[in-house]
This record gives sequence, C-alpha cells and structure tokens, in this order.
Amino acid sequence: MVYRASAIGSCRFDERLRLYGWQEDVDFAASLSSRGRIVKTFAFSGVHQAVKYGRTSRVRLGYSQVVNPLYLVRNVLANHLKTFKPEPWIDRAGRMKGNWIAFRDLMLGRLMPERIEAL
Repeated sequence: MVYRASAIGSCRFDERLRLYGWQEDVDFAASLSSRGRIVKTFAFSGVHQAVKYGRTSRVRLGYSQVVNPLYLVRNVLANHLKTFKPEPWIDRAGRMKGNWIAFRDLMLGRLMPERIEAL
C-alpha cells in the first residue's frame, strides 16, 4: 500500500484490529475513501513471506480470525444503512449487492474468495 501523507492526515490503522494484517489495508482504505479516490494498480509487485509458527500463539490468531471480521461488519451495516442516502463518491447500492451475493454463497456452502474475480 502507498498513500500520500497529505491524504492520510490524522487517520490511522484501527489499532483494535490485532493480528489482522491480511485485511488491515482494506479497512484503512475504507476509512480514507471519503478523502478522495482510492486507486488500484498492478504496476508494482511485492513478496510476503508468511511464517506459520513463532510470531504469535495459535490461540490468539484463531481468536482474531473470528473477532476481527465480526468487528469489521460495521462496513456491511454502513452499506445497508446509507444506501438510501449514500455519499456521492461511494456506490453503496453496489456494495450492498456484493454483500448479498456473498451472504447467498455462504448460505449455499460455496463461500470462495476467488469468486470475486467473476463478479
């Protein structure tokens, strides 16, 4: 992730999301979306070397895998609550539709993160 310091201002990562490095970028970008455009590019690449053991207890990681997504449910709630009076720069109806597609996939037992590429 790369952000201009002037765009970030006083905004910071949500420190309450412990052990959640694989999705903190999504949460941070969402918190900055009201300040301007978020641009995705494939012009750069990076390497992440995941370490399976030694950094934290497996119990803590397991707990974070449940509690952090539940904490982030506020994004889903915002999509539904703000659909009728959305911010002009956010497609709340589109996000809500995506939320419901994911809920349907969950209920049908076919929850696959890769499916996002087909939408």
